[in-house]
This record gives sequence, C-alpha cells and structure tokens, in this order.
Amino acid sequence: MWNGILAAVISVLQIAALLMIEKQYREQIKDEQTLKKWFLYGTAFLLTCLLNVLLLMQPDYNWLMILNFVAASTVVLIAGGIDFHCHKIPNLILAVGAGCRILFLILSVILYRTEAVTALVMSLVGCVASLLVMLLISILSRHGIGYGDVKLYACLGLYLGLMDTYYILFYAVFLAALYAAYVLLAKKGDRKTKIPFGPFTYLGFVLVYLFSFM
Repeated sequence: MWNGILAAVISVLQIAALLMIEKQYREQIKDEQTLKKWFLYGTAFLLTCLLNVLLLMQPDYNWLMILNFVAASTVVLIAGGIDFHCHKIPNLILAVGAGCRILFLILSVILYRTEAVTALVMSLVGCVASLLVMLLISILSRHGIGYGDVKLYACLGLYLGLMDTYYILFYAVFLAALYAAYVLLAKKGDRKTKIPFGPFTYLGFVLVYLFSFM
C-alpha cells in the first residue's frame, strides 16, 4: 500500500516538473489539441506510476539506486515531453541530469566503495559508447537524429550503463519506425515530416524496465 502511495506521489512530482519546464519551451498549443495533450500526459503518468510501483518493490534496490533510477526516468520523461512539442531537447535538462548522476556516483563511492568502482566504470563506458554510437547514427541519418538525442543517450548511458541504454535505443527505433510507417500510410505526412525521437526514447525506457522489473 505505502509503496503504491509513494510511487503515485513520485509520479505526480515528475509529471508536474514536466509540465512546468515544458511550458517554458513550447509554443502556444491550439485549443483543438488540448484533449490530445492531456491524454498523452495521462498515459505518461500511468506508465510512470506503474514503473515506480515496480521500482519500489525491488528487494535488491537501496535508496541510492532508487534515487538514481527516479532521476533517470525524470530526465527522459521531461526530455521526451519537450521534444514532442518543440522538436528540441534543452541542454539545461541534460546538464542537470548529468550533474545529479555525478553526485550519486560520489555518494556511492563514499557509502559503497566496492560496488562503486564497478558502477563508475559502467557509467563511463555507457556514456562514451552511447555518445559515439548516436553520433554515428546522427551522421548516417543526415541529422534526422538530432544532437539533442545524441546528448540524451549519452546522459542515459551515464545513468544506466551500456546494455540497458542500447536496449532502450532498440525499442525507440522500432517504435519510431512503426509510427513513421503509420504517418506515411495514413497520409498524415511524407518522408520529410519531422518526428521527435524523444517520446520514443521514453517509451523504450519504460518497456526495458517493465520487462526488467516484472
């Protein structure tokens, strides 16, 4: 019961942070889009709440690991929400997210010295490898994948390590490809239509950890 209540509170705070920050970046949304907007936010809240419930039920997670995961999910949620409306991912969000991860690593070194070395190596490898792979994808796609997405995946690599970040990328690419096919088949756009990648990264994040926690 208490896990569910705490998960709901965390999720409300995450969505509230998204709404406050997103308001500073997005252009005015037309009235006819209001229902769609709140449907998407409601769906994001339910997914985030479910993820947080499963997170708090993990017996092997200490309080620092939980904070780390909540911070990572908040960064990708906010980045995805802003990218959906503005087609950009602010550097400030990623810088704050990376700063929080560095703080968590410092605390981990102080509190859990043996485990901290492994976590530090995994974070550095994940950050650098994700950055290089996404840079290559950005170049090959002629910047269809923007530099904001490149930096977002570097930040996720710093939080989650190499393998989980690549799994997120796999699901994000798959879901984005399905959506692009839908846009073309439904004639709601053409090959030049810009599709924000951030929301699919968030969905990939949710899928990876739903499967991991269940």
